[in-house]
Amino acid sequence: IAFAPDGKLAYFVNTYSDNVSIVDLKAGKITGLIRHGGSNPVNIKVSPDGKLAYIANELSEDVTVVDLRTRKPVATIDAGHYIEGIDISRDGKRLYVMNGERRSFGVVDTAGNRLIGTIALRDEPHDARLTPDGKFLYVTLPHINAVSVFSVPDHQEVAFVKQGVRPDLVAFTPDGDFAYVTNRDSRELIVMDARQHKVVKRIRVGNGAHGVLVVPAPPERVTPPEQVTPPERVVPPVENTPREKNTSSAGKASPEQVTPPKRVAPPVEKAPPGPKAGSAAEK
Repeated sequence: IAFAPDGKLAYFVNTYSDNVSIVDLKAGKITGLIRHGGSNPVNIKVSPDGKLAYIANELSEDVTVVDLRTRKPVATIDAGHYIEGIDISRDGKRLYVMNGERRSFGVVDTAGNRLIGTIALRDEPHDARLTPDGKFLYVTLPHINAVSVFSVPDHQEVAFVKQGVRPDLVAFTPDGDFAYVTNRDSRELIVMDARQHKVVKRIRVGNGAHGVLVVPAPPERVTPPEQVTPPERVVPPVENTPREKNTSSAGKASPEQVTPPKRVAPPVEKAPPGPKAGSAAEK
């Protein structure tokens, strides 16, 4: 299996039907089929730019190069014998091809699709995987129960690490700190420190473990705090309370300020009328 760089598509080799299925990961369904012409495909890698696929064919003993835009083969590389494991450099310029029965791996220049070097191994290789930083190549040697580690680009063996029984496939954590190696016949997943190239843990798994994949953990989902609507502000009713009396500095109550009543003028009394002139009283 290999993934497109943008993570939208996956490519599965179908060993016994000699083709490659294309899976849309979001839709969760097969969206295409590549008939590449090779026999018994067992491995596939996609170039860093996502334009090409390299398919290792075990029985036709070659690597098919496929244009992923047209989904058609564009080249065939004769790079070894009993080919299984392959990997491509992070810049896409070099392809590493494991030659099973020849106990070696080939180095291919992808610009011209030609073999430019062959590196001897201690025994038959199975899988090959470059560390995420591209500085080392891990090669499993199942018949002698070990992993050989080679420096890149000078291809010198820098470590030889014993495993369980029949080490098979390799995967790295994205940060390059750890390598995971399946051991089929000892039912183990062996964890290696990929900086020091040594075993740090053995994990018991099921029978015949054949395949391992490390994926980044999804980001933690942060639940936003619940939005609480503040209660409406209630204004209390104003109570009519009697006015307190003012107190002087001596503590004595001062008289309340009373508005005096309006002054009412007394009614004007009319004088009785006097005697008329010339009456008997004047006489």
